[in-house]
Amino acid sequence: MGMVCYQNFKAKKCIDRINLLVKIPVIGQLFKAYYQYFVTSNFALMINGGLDLKQVVSALLKFDHQSLLYDVGKTMHASFNEGMNFGASLAHYSFVSEEMIVFLLNGSTQSELAQNLKALSRLSFKEMIRKSNLLIKLIQPVSFAVIGILIVGAYLQMLLPMYDSMKGLY
Repeated sequence: MGMVCYQNFKAKKCIDRINLLVKIPVIGQLFKAYYQYFVTSNFALMINGGLDLKQVVSALLKFDHQSLLYDVGKTMHASFNEGMNFGASLAHYSFVSEEMIVFLLNGSTQSELAQNLKALSRLSFKEMIRKSNLLIKLIQPVSFAVIGILIVGAYLQMLLPMYDSMKGLY
């Protein structure tokens, strides 16, 4: 059963896998923060390197066809060809923040956009670290409690028969 689910998961497109990971109840927010950081930092690097948005889209289309950045570039390229703006094409991705869309649409210069996206990527990274720390703070006590219950259960399983046999000695 698990192998079938895994193969089904691997057969999906990258963007569909990410949308599925983001919807997982407890750890989905961590995945969302990671992919938000990943996309924002890559956009910031490319724009900081002197590329405008059209060149960024062209660069994204040169990535591996199984990558997230290629899927984002393909979506942006299709929306650009249809006359839509870049922000509207990214708005349907759950891992793209509203702030990034606002930065892309506000008409700032390329250097301002690069600085804004760089700052947003730093904030996204800090948010990802914060969420991972919260998750660790949640998982650690739960795992210790489960381990403790297993140890007590093992002792009871070993010692109760011995105590039961000693009951007749009194």
